[in-house]
Amino acid sequence: MTKAKLSVFVMHDGVDAEDGTPLVKLKADAPERHEALVRMNFTSTDIRIRPMWRKWGATVNVQWDADQFTFNDIVNLMDRAGIQVGIGEGRPDSKTSTGMGWGQFRVVRI
Repeated sequence: MTKAKLSVFVMHDGVDAEDGTPLVKLKADAPERHEALVRMNFTSTDIRIRPMWRKWGATVNVQWDADQFTFNDIVNLMDRAGIQVGIGEGRPDSKTSTGMGWGQFRVVRI
């Protein structure tokens, strides 16, 4: 893990206009509105409204240290991250959600 954090880098496509967060461009239609019950400090609940994309994709540009990882290593790491970790709300690795399977992805070579 430490070696990967120092050797593998996802290059951003742009930055958020408000806070400068690096972003990767999402390829998707307009999101639909999704309302969900959420737990607040494990004692109360609230409703959160968030965007949901049922079909989405991204072209991810990755730089890595080729002395430490091969191309196949990077594809495998990205694919595992998509299945085991995911991105966004309801992902399998979230400590605060029930792991709804949202945000999982697979690597597709183009």
